Amino acid sequence: MNRVKIWVLTMLAVGAGVAGLFLVTGDAVERAQTEQDARLSAAAAHFAARAQLFGRQVSEIAETAARAEPVRGAAASGAGLAAVAPAALESAAQGAGLDPSHLLLGSAQGQTAQVQVAGKPLEPKEPAVQRAVEAAGGKAQRGYARTAEVVFYEVAVPVAPGAAVTAGAPLDLAFARGFRADSGVEVLVSADVKKTVSTLPPADSSVLFALPRTGNGAPVGAGKFAGAAVAGVKLPLLFAAPPSWRVRVEKLGASGAAVLLALPTAPRLAGLVAFQYGALAVLAALLVLGLILGATAHDGARLPKELVTAAEKIGRGDYTARAPVAAGPLGTVAQALNRAAQAALAMHAIAREEPPAQAPLETRLHPAVPEPPPPAAEVLPPEPAPAAAPYAPEAPASELFGTPGSQAPAEPLDEAPPAQEPPPEYGAWEPPPAPAPEVFAPPAAEAFAPPPVSFPPPPPVSFPPAPA
Repeated sequence: MNRVKIWVLTMLAVGAGVAGLFLVTGDAVERAQTEQDARLSAAAAHFAARAQLFGRQVSEIAETAARAEPVRGAAASGAGLAAVAPAALESAAQGAGLDPSHLLLGSAQGQTAQVQVAGKPLEPKEPAVQRAVEAAGGKAQRGYARTAEVVFYEVAVPVAPGAAVTAGAPLDLAFARGFRADSGVEVLVSADVKKTVSTLPPADSSVLFALPRTGNGAPVGAGKFAGAAVAGVKLPLLFAAPPSWRVRVEKLGASGAAVLLALPTAPRLAGLVAFQYGALAVLAALLVLGLILGATAHDGARLPKELVTAAEKIGRGDYTARAPVAAGPLGTVAQALNRAAQAALAMHAIAREEPPAQAPLETRLHPAVPEPPPPAAEVLPPEPAPAAAPYAPEAPASELFGTPGSQAPAEPLDEAPPAQEPPPEYGAWEPPPAPAPEVFAPPAAEAFAPPPVSFPPPPPVSFPPAPA
């Protein structure tokens, strides 16, 4: 594998890792926000239940004070209610287990109302005072009332026609801390532009307090997540910009006040930051390793310079060049290269010599078959010579014509020679047949030319001598 492929594969792996980290980050942030929104919804339900319990306590205080004899007597007489109502309300609050010094207490008779908080009277235009006057009309009133200091849950109960008593419990810091202990959610009660009750530090409270109060109860984000500490170093979150808080705004009726339920995102995202930088460290190590491997990789096998030089010379036609022989596979290649160069050198030397003349290719592939020789002429064999008679010496004359009895007995003649077979009839002898000429069958077409065809000469014909 060459360096380009290694670098390309490394870049693809790193790119896939970064893309996967991007997707994982987005999914983790979304899941964290979903879980926090679910917790905020549960906290809002808990706050509603807590507000109902708070309302019962305040209603019990107001109703207990309204049933007190001094209060009923003053209401019936039409005067003196403002003097006896505070004592009755304080006694009822103590009976309910609440501190009267932190409560909103007061009364109304006709269109006049006296309401105070911690001994300080409220202005007649305050919402809490107006609610007490409305209750004096004969109908109980309850709800949130905002003052310059804090928000109260107020209950105004009519005592008699034209008279009423009112009581209210504050949503102060003690209430907020108790609610956070129960629900695990930070609480910020916004009563006035300059007055807030919060379980958060002032810096975080200012961020949450800047949120609009027109929300419909759906969780929203506030601030910007600043990152988390990894190995003692604070690092930002990559590939996402989540808020630093998830906040749910609960409006407190028509008072203009609101309760903000908030959860920080840092505890949920700190682990994601550590995971991100751990994954990036692994991808960086992979990138460095790929770059190093690519830089040290070669497109082919590493060959000795002498072997490459010899191969280049042989390729240019210098068959006298020789590669150095070494051990191992490269030595085998060098030996084969040397043998090939030696063979090429020998063939080159042979090619320099004058090659013999060759017949045309068509004649070499399809040689002509010679015609058989004509038959020999018929010649009569010579007749054999007659056999010579045996030689006998001549007898003397006296012996030839001697008297009878005077001649020696004649010796018997030799036996006649055996009769010879008659000569063969004329034209019966034939010369031996000449051997058939060998016909060369060319082999299958090959790269080389077949040798020239040669035929043996016919045997000589001998004739017997003619008779004398």
